[in-house]
Amino acid sequence: MNIEDFLKSLPSELRLEITSNTTQKPHTHTEKAKIEKKLLQHAEKFLQQGRRTDLETSSKHLEKVKHGKYDLAARIMGESHETIRQREKVFNTIKKDPKLKKYKKSLDSKRSSLKTVYDYISSREKKQRPTPDLPEKEFEVIYADPPWEYGSQRQGFPKYKTMRSQETMKIKPPATKNCILFMWVTNPQIPAALALLEHWGFTYKTKITWVKTQKGKVKQNGIGYYVKGADEMLWICTRGEPGAPLPESRPNSVIFADEEGHSKKPRVFARIIEKMYPAKKKLEMFAREKDPDDNGTWEYWGDELNDQKQ
Repeated sequence: MNIEDFLKSLPSELRLEITSNTTQKPHTHTEKAKIEKKLLQHAEKFLQQGRRTDLETSSKHLEKVKHGKYDLAARIMGESHETIRQREKVFNTIKKDPKLKKYKKSLDSKRSSLKTVYDYISSREKKQRPTPDLPEKEFEVIYADPPWEYGSQRQGFPKYKTMRSQETMKIKPPATKNCILFMWVTNPQIPAALALLEHWGFTYKTKITWVKTQKGKVKQNGIGYYVKGADEMLWICTRGEPGAPLPESRPNSVIFADEEGHSKKPRVFARIIEKMYPAKKKLEMFAREKDPDDNGTWEYWGDELNDQKQ
């Protein structure tokens, strides 16, 4: 891909707009969005120039052109692919929804970063998606990681759909008469978790505490208003009489494990559940990805599963 040829193909007024970003006062996000829109349109035409596009309509070819146009725009603007894509999505969304116009001013005045606004818009879109249907059959073991919603965004906007307590209560786990529930609970959400348990018809029994570590050391940069959170609880709850695991299969009540990403739970806990109840049918609720190392007794349900590349 010859960047010089592409530059020569640009209209003179567009070249002038691009040049002014480095020779004069730096452009605002709004100004960059306008320039990048023109750049992306021109780049797409440039990449198709001289091609029989009617013979190259495969999804693979279209993806190649799409990626190429972002590559050209990023190189000319001196930004990353991700920045170009995020700005495009943010301004396209703002254009469609007048209620979001305030974020233009916020971006241009540098009160908000592009990533913060992008994450907010992405989170907002996910909240508007319908919740998928739960499996029709029932399971003996439920492993749930409810997407708790907090009153304020303490760590930006999560990349998954969050739910208020009332919304979570509308989702009934497909549990057998005698079922054991493993449910993740953060310290601030204990009251909401107790209410949810009662609504679901489960009784709290005990818990495993996950001490979050980073490279083997206890996490030091946790978030919280009163303490820096470095732990999370996996509650063990029952409905009916599911039976206790054999003594040799019972885990320690405290597990040290490294974090693998925001809200992502280490796979060691799924392995613990498998050891405790190896043969029982299990469902992971609110799953964001399928576990490639499971023992074959698992099924998965959650909004994020549809986002995975097949």
